[in-house]
Amino acid sequence: MALVGDDVTLLYDTKRLTDIREETVEWSRTDLNPDLVHLHEDRRTFYKLQNPAYRGRTVLSEEDLERGIISLRLSRVRLADEGNYTCLFSSVHNQYTVQLLVGGAHSVMALVGDDVTLSYDTKQLKDISEETVEWSRADLKSDLVHLYEDRRTFYKLQNPAYRGRTALSEEDLERGIISLRLSRVRLADEGNYTCLFSSGHNQYTVQLLVGEAHSVMALVGDDVTLSYDTKQLKDISEETVEWSRTDLKSDLVHLHEDRRTFYKLQNPAYRGRTVLSEEDLERGIISLRLSRVRLADEGNYTCLFSSVHNQYTVQLLVGEAHSVMALVGDDVTLSYDTKQLKDISEETVMWSRTDLKSGFVHLHEDHETFYKEHNPAYRGRTVLSEEDLERGIISLRLSRVRLADEGNYTCLFSSVHNQYTVQLLVGVREAGVFPSKVHPALSLEQLCGEIVVLVGSKEGKCSQTVWVGAPLLHHHPCAQIPDLLPMNEHQVPQGHLLQLLILQAQEEQGVVGPGVGGQQHADVWVLGKLWLG
Repeated sequence: MALVGDDVTLLYDTKRLTDIREETVEWSRTDLNPDLVHLHEDRRTFYKLQNPAYRGRTVLSEEDLERGIISLRLSRVRLADEGNYTCLFSSVHNQYTVQLLVGGAHSVMALVGDDVTLSYDTKQLKDISEETVEWSRADLKSDLVHLYEDRRTFYKLQNPAYRGRTALSEEDLERGIISLRLSRVRLADEGNYTCLFSSGHNQYTVQLLVGEAHSVMALVGDDVTLSYDTKQLKDISEETVEWSRTDLKSDLVHLHEDRRTFYKLQNPAYRGRTVLSEEDLERGIISLRLSRVRLADEGNYTCLFSSVHNQYTVQLLVGEAHSVMALVGDDVTLSYDTKQLKDISEETVMWSRTDLKSGFVHLHEDHETFYKEHNPAYRGRTVLSEEDLERGIISLRLSRVRLADEGNYTCLFSSVHNQYTVQLLVGVREAGVFPSKVHPALSLEQLCGEIVVLVGSKEGKCSQTVWVGAPLLHHHPCAQIPDLLPMNEHQVPQGHLLQLLILQAQEEQGVVGPGVGGQQHADVWVLGKLWLG
């Protein structure tokens, strides 16, 4: 008998009273496919044909084998481990069967960010979907974690900390098993969870223990190294090293054995992207290089070294390069893929900038855009793609980019749990080229709110004397600007002319681009923003 989460030993005394370490020992379960639980031969363990459900959880005691006893240690027992285990020793004439009974768990372990299942087998062997099931934590003021009744989940009284993170398996209920899935585990989730089934007479308690994994950060497209120092200070190249992710159906990330890598059972998503450093293995360090990182690579990676007693977990956090570049006057798209693969047109989408005093950059709700709530600087310049929303992608089109648009943009999707930030960097075209290669004309109305700098010129050459004016708040003809703005004379320090936007000015035609005919009565360039260090 064992409880979920416990370690248990399956024992068989051969009565030989001799060292049997060189004999063949095989533990199996005939109800499984593949049926191999553990294979020991010539003083070695062979993992290749082992059932994946037992990988990293079985150890045969060398000390007991010396005394003629076969002891198989099974760690972190699961409900699915219950069954009949057969031990074959040297030949089928030496066969022994033991039944493992698994009871309700008293503890379950999870790492921050993992998903975990709290499971209770009612042993009723019938559909209990119409029964009342309540999960709770007595140490919480609002103690309800999950309430299920008449095939429905009731969220009204649920503790807010668990909202959107719990799910009861309908499939398991049909088999008499109560399985509560808790996603995105937090440190605060640690505690004792009580399951009430139909009445207080059917009560079960499980302790959830939450640990923190060592974290490594990488950006999409980067290469990253997951490293574990065994502290052995010796060559471990001939040892068995296995990297895995338990949240994947095919959980093997990398398998190294006898100085070789075995790719046959490797998850296809990692094929051709993992390398174990031979140089580090010679120093007792296990370094797994993962190349061309993808968003889907984010998760907890477990390294098993020789036995389950040498186990290490590292959390890989994957971010996206949150920056987009645009030039003044261009249109730019800020995009966020929600990964939902469904139509989100009816969801609430809010784009904002925390450095703005008022309003949103863009507000979308129930297929509508609410322009009255927009910050005036963005009014009439933002469009959300309806076509992309139907594919689960949020694409905000910002037109006629200004220097003042530079900053961090946050997208809130439905709730703060779905939040994405992108940095917009705004540049200018070919600073310092006068005037043959200048930006197409922008109206003075588009420059409202910018710092206006007037540069005098003589015979087509820019002078070093500039006048830095106050922000331009109104639309005026260019020729009137010198009379309207209070001017202060500055000398431009060398190398400090940043983010330069050049526009030609003509007295009669206002601000124009290159190639426009007419007499130039006022040789003036209007610059969008100038930094003087």
